[in-house]
Amino acid sequence: MQANEVAHHGGCSPRAHSVAVSVDNIVPVDGVVWQLDQGYLAGQVVCVARCFVAAYE
Repeated sequence: MQANEVAHHGGCSPRAHSVAVSVDNIVPVDGVVWQLDQGYLAGQVVCVARCFVAAYE
């Protein structure tokens, strides 16, 4: 996930939300489907936080 940060831990911060990763590493975030490269996250619940700042700023 390029523009998103995925953290695998017990609780999410107020700026993140819990998302279940499918068995084929697919994560839906705000209507956009992302495929993860981290195979060990398949079937897990992760916290997803988005950064809205452009990389060059």
